[in-house]
Amino acid sequence: QSGKDELLADLILFIMARLAEIGCSIICAQPTFCPQTVNAMDRLWARASQRPFFMQGNFRQRYGYIYRLLSARVTYFSAAPTANVVGATADRLLIINEAQDVQKNIYDARFAPMAAAGNATRVFSGTSWTSDTLLEREKQAALQMEKRDGLRRVFVITGEGVARHNKYYAKFLKNE
Repeated sequence: QSGKDELLADLILFIMARLAEIGCSIICAQPTFCPQTVNAMDRLWARASQRPFFMQGNFRQRYGYIYRLLSARVTYFSAAPTANVVGATADRLLIINEAQDVQKNIYDARFAPMAAAGNATRVFSGTSWTSDTLLEREKQAALQMEKRDGLRRVFVITGEGVARHNKYYAKFLKNE
């Protein structure tokens, strides 16, 4: 509702466009398949449909959860405990969306290894509700690395920050 998922779709499309000819592999996971992963895939297709470059016949969906642009690929997965996600790799980007709702043991066992082959950048997004979530654990680890080397890794956008750029969100937030 704040635009985070649209930003992720745009980021994925940007990377795919930049690396379409040489190839890349992106993994994007959400806590559930339906509705969250389905919504993310629909959002990606809608964003791609707004750009003629993607709709010239090179952007395709395969198997219902993989999107390709020439040699670039994004694969969508559910991070639900019952989901079967073995065997996939991410060489550029591994996104764990709504990470506050993904179990730490599921991420550690099934998704973290996907980034190993290409040392893929990992992006954790979501809403910090409590201190015992995967999102908070990864935020704290990134803050520690920031202290060590000075490279910014944590980007926090507050509701007020979103409201400054979205009048509808501002009105909603005010009423809450």
